[in-house]
Amino acid sequence: MPGALRAWALVGLLGASAGCRPATVDTGDPTVALPEPEPATSAFGLYNGLNRNRSHTESLDEALAWIAGEPLPEMLELGMGLSRIHQEDGLFSFSWHAVDPDRDGGGFDFRWTDALVELACDEGITLLPTVIGTPWYEASAAAFMPDAEAWRAAMIDTVERYDGDDVFRVDPDSAVPTASVADAIRACPIHRWMAGNEPDLYADVLPDWCDAACYRDFLTLAQDAVQTADPDGLLLYGGLSWGASTDPGRWTFFEDTVTSTDFDELAVHIYPQPIDLGGVLGFFQDLEAVVGDGGFWITEAGFGSLPQPSSEGAVETNSSQLSQARQVVSTQLMAAAHGAPAVLLLGVHGPGPESPNFYGYGLLDSDTAEPNLSWWSYQRMTDLLADADLGATQVLLEEPESGRFGWTAPTPAGALSLLTWDPASLPDYAPGGALDPGPATFTLTGVAGQVQLLAAVPDGETGAVAGVTWHDTDLGQVDGELTVEVGLRPVWVVIDE
Repeated sequence: MPGALRAWALVGLLGASAGCRPATVDTGDPTVALPEPEPATSAFGLYNGLNRNRSHTESLDEALAWIAGEPLPEMLELGMGLSRIHQEDGLFSFSWHAVDPDRDGGGFDFRWTDALVELACDEGITLLPTVIGTPWYEASAAAFMPDAEAWRAAMIDTVERYDGDDVFRVDPDSAVPTASVADAIRACPIHRWMAGNEPDLYADVLPDWCDAACYRDFLTLAQDAVQTADPDGLLLYGGLSWGASTDPGRWTFFEDTVTSTDFDELAVHIYPQPIDLGGVLGFFQDLEAVVGDGGFWITEAGFGSLPQPSSEGAVETNSSQLSQARQVVSTQLMAAAHGAPAVLLLGVHGPGPESPNFYGYGLLDSDTAEPNLSWWSYQRMTDLLADADLGATQVLLEEPESGRFGWTAPTPAGALSLLTWDPASLPDYAPGGALDPGPATFTLTGVAGQVQLLAAVPDGETGAVAGVTWHDTDLGQVDGELTVEVGLRPVWVVIDE
């Protein structure tokens, strides 16, 4: 991405109904135009899904057995085919401290990453590794990148090993992969890498460790290493934090970095709190104002609040499990319509009473492992979207002022649309208050074919709904205009032409 400078004036913060994001004033200079991200192997993923927290001390075989018995079955059951591998808090990290423990730029140890690549390839999971200099837990004792040349050597060797070109090492002291690992690398090469994690956050919290200038140097070095090792390699910006949307200083860090530093694709993180689709849309629109409308990766997504129970007849708020389920499916389609090739959830579990600060996506209860409404909603979404062309998703309407949102994607048989009524996006809604149950009216024109209306969230109470039921309607042949009323549960419109 050529660094085209752009001047912006930060003039304050907008209210919650508009997304709680920095307002910007366009001075007339062109935006930075990022290339459109390539389609992902899967539009669905799980951040850090194929990994084991570094607080555990199992052997390699034990850690692999845990992955095969815990997150992998959940990923496959939910149609997830993509896993971001975090840079520091997992045993299977691809980062400097993991493959080069003494950080001297040689004699690299790829046993753990080799094993993960082989397992992921066998199961059809694509990996997105995140890399870093010194990890967070050493920030008070070591510089971010105390030896830039040693870091660059480790990065080049890592990218070269996994790019699928049959050159598995640069450093002669590093072991070549086994035959089965080499076959997996050829079949499932890694061409996309992510530089750091939420750099605006650590530049704000730990400026003595890595400030804005430090991250720009790191990004430039990472881009050089990827391009040196892999002509097809791509580098992602390290994930703009959701907190930047309310912090003018961190937003300025983001603007200054993307307008002055080379990299290939943008990654962002979304944690809507309070939950409202208008806030997510506003964040997307502010991103597009800076980088154009080419799209961006969402490499973390989740909620920062404890879900409240949802049940038939209960008062719903924008912190309920029903609101979370609505946001899960709606954000996926909104993101696709704005060019995001994938939405990676932070985790399937959480948050819960024992883990209120864990920013999970609440598909499973953290403490009981029982499925919430989001679990069934996500599962149906991945089933329905399996054959859809998400890269061609279009906006039907995005109207926070009316609470109405809709998106449509082509399918081999016709089209699949999602209609969502989100009263939490209304300008006069007070976060945490009772939601207007609707319904809202949507009118689709030019409809021709067999039409089904499928519930995006199941009937019944939250949790493990016995014999999950869906309120679905077969409308038969429709030619012309279609009017649909939507309440707090979104509706899928399936059209077979």
